[in-house]
Amino acid sequence: MDLGVEIKEQGKNYLVNYENASGWMRSLSRLIEDEVVFSLKDARELLKQKGDAVVYEVFNLWKTIPKVREMSEKTGINCDITVLNYGVISPSDSGELFFTYGHRHEKEYSEVYTLLAGEVFLVSYEESRQKVTVMHMEKGDEVLISPSSIHRLHCGRNGAVVAGLVPKEAGHDYNVVKGRGMPYSVFLKDNKYEYPKNPRFKDVELELSDASSGMTLQSFFDTPDEVKKLLGMK
Repeated sequence: MDLGVEIKEQGKNYLVNYENASGWMRSLSRLIEDEVVFSLKDARELLKQKGDAVVYEVFNLWKTIPKVREMSEKTGINCDITVLNYGVISPSDSGELFFTYGHRHEKEYSEVYTLLAGEVFLVSYEESRQKVTVMHMEKGDEVLISPSSIHRLHCGRNGAVVAGLVPKEAGHDYNVVKGRGMPYSVFLKDNKYEYPKNPRFKDVELELSDASSGMTLQSFFDTPDEVKKLLGMK
């Protein structure tokens, strides 16, 4: 799907280029300040040794790309891309992989993530069911996110570029993870993935799964009414 952006590899990371780019970023220091990392000790030591780092950036395509802006105005759906950098939140090569802050929607709407480049894990927490699903995604995969889930993304062995479709009115509640993080995280140890449990949480079940490919991002332009229905919009 051509969104009007250029994605370039740069080592283990990706750069996104397009005219009139508009967006925002989060750094390691902010994740430490809000206590959403798994190990504050490791995170602070990494910050001390290597300085602050950009963990991820979000670009608002619905504000700047003409064809995306047109569809966004027509449908009430925002289209953003998240550029998640590769990194391990530890002074060693083993530890928690870089992640997005995490949030839950303020209104009962779903969201679709499509992986455009790299490798990523979606961590989704259904608080009412006390269950976390960690879903591995490869390029071309997409995931429909439950309206009630608290969710975040972790990078894999390299960075990732993820497109998101979400209703404008969904809203983002970040306070649900502030000061506690998520029940499970994604670690890289000896080049293998691990999923340790956050001691702040009790009796939360973990399920691992793989995502599959989909066409929702293309459907946003071809059959937008179907996408609105998928996201729970009237």
